[in-house]
Amino acid sequence: MIKKYLIFFLIFIFFLAYSALAIGKHQRFETSAADLGIYAQSVWHYSRFETPFSSIKNLNQLGDHFNPTLALFTPFYWILQDAKVLLIAQSLIVAIGAIPIYWLAKEKFGEIAGLVLAFAYLAFPGIQSGIDFNFHPEVAAATWIGFAIYFLLKKKLFWYAVFTILALGSKEDIAPIFAGLGIYLVLFKKLYRLGSATFFLSLVWFYITTSILMPYFAGIVVKPFAIHSKAAGLLSNLFFNQTEFFKTLTYPFDKVETVFTLFGSFAFIPAASAFSWFTTPFTFINRFGSDDWSRWSTHFQYSATIAPLLAIAAIFGIENLKNIFKKVDFLKLKFFLLAAILIGIFWANRPSRDLPFITPPLQQIVKRSFWRLSEDQKLVHQVLKAIPPEASVATNTNYVPHIINRNKIYEFPRVFEKPDVYFLTTFNLYPDETLTKFEEEIKKLRQDPNYQLIFEKDGILLFAKKTVKI
Repeated sequence: MIKKYLIFFLIFIFFLAYSALAIGKHQRFETSAADLGIYAQSVWHYSRFETPFSSIKNLNQLGDHFNPTLALFTPFYWILQDAKVLLIAQSLIVAIGAIPIYWLAKEKFGEIAGLVLAFAYLAFPGIQSGIDFNFHPEVAAATWIGFAIYFLLKKKLFWYAVFTILALGSKEDIAPIFAGLGIYLVLFKKLYRLGSATFFLSLVWFYITTSILMPYFAGIVVKPFAIHSKAAGLLSNLFFNQTEFFKTLTYPFDKVETVFTLFGSFAFIPAASAFSWFTTPFTFINRFGSDDWSRWSTHFQYSATIAPLLAIAAIFGIENLKNIFKKVDFLKLKFFLLAAILIGIFWANRPSRDLPFITPPLQQIVKRSFWRLSEDQKLVHQVLKAIPPEASVATNTNYVPHIINRNKIYEFPRVFEKPDVYFLTTFNLYPDETLTKFEEEIKKLRQDPNYQLIFEKDGILLFAKKTVKI
């Protein structure tokens, strides 16, 4: 009787752990304008039935990434208008994503297999890093993808369509995953109509979002697929310049390590299933075609959407290995493979696996230092409360999400118009924010006759226009 509730206990534990991780980092000012600030401001606008304009990017948020499912987080914001509610909601949705993985594995191999695969999914490096690094709709999309594929396999096409729409509406570059799924359905499941429809509709959606809708909301004109031109260029090399294609996918070697870590999380069993051959490649092509090293890493949010694909591929892989090793007692083989998956997930979450990030995300919450705020951090929290809610503000990127519920807030020094308030600190700077640049801007503010210095202590400064009451 107790066994039937173990999956809910597992989900609840991970929900608490991920919520603690996300809120703890937020309170320590380890979230930022990109992307929690951008999305929180958009949801704040949605909650007021307004256009999701991002003053941080100075454009409609749908022109930056096309993710209309972000509006589904609005009810959470009606409960509590705070960026923290998005972090908690993201943790909840991600934890629920273990359910379709558990269902599939349990149906095929029993309760223990269901729990092991669900645990591996929840502890997957891409999921952990997605929670660890701010808030992103595509992290929640991992759950939508998992449910979509589950209902597809159960031939419940209405719910397959519902969750596919949710996934596609989470970010524009999720569509090619479903295009790959369509090819798989045609070649290996002989579902010609459904597979073809999935393939073509996904590509049409990808074209519409990247070449029509996003440019429209951004107020620009681009050539077709220009937004993902590097990925498109890499894909074309597969046919016309194979040497360059494989060089781009494998150099620097960090890219190979990323693939190795992600597949290794499930003991490389997903490779035994054709499902992974067709659903995962575009994820890597899209990421590795970029010049941005963060897209190659397993640390950021980019590996979240591959989690359900690898988990489901692992289930299919176990099934294929069962058929290959027919002479081996399946109970022994299953035990070996499940043990390998557990070893793989712990190996993938080893310390220092993804330099310069030494500690795996969930391991942070067991450290006492994680829960202690410095005196400077406590003081910053106090000063932030003094900023009027209707005032426009420019501040360090780390503080943007804490005071995001306003029409105009800027990530200093990227300011599009003079704000009512400047709140700056000469510490807690991002790598691309130099102290020299901050000191130069602070010097200008001290000399600006329109502003007065309201507060200054230990590198914490609050300037306001003389017409603003604080």
